[in-house]
Amino acid sequence: MSKKIVLIAELPSYIDGLCKRLKEMGYSDGTIKTHRRTLNKFCQYADKMQFKNFDSFAIQQFVIASNADNYDNKYHSCRYNRPFAMLNDFITFNSVLRQKYSSVCSFNET
Repeated sequence: MSKKIVLIAELPSYIDGLCKRLKEMGYSDGTIKTHRRTLNKFCQYADKMQFKNFDSFAIQQFVIASNADNYDNKYHSCRYNRPFAMLNDFITFNSVLRQKYSSVCSFNET
């Protein structure tokens, strides 16, 4: 399957569709609001930087500019990576693939 090219100018309608779909899937209003805020900030940044396409390079530049490239911090990783994964799922599949985050546990030797 070839990857669909999405223009930055098209993103607001995709973001609206994503948020509607998240609501249908039972996501909380707070989660939807947080993801929308992150994605809207990305749109503003991409417009300011004159990026034309929604792609991994533009996302990476936004994450770095937002000082959110601290992948050891779970808060930053979820807050800045999950909304983009969801948006990409929505663009590609017209739905969102659920993901669960679980803590890593260690096993004691017995």
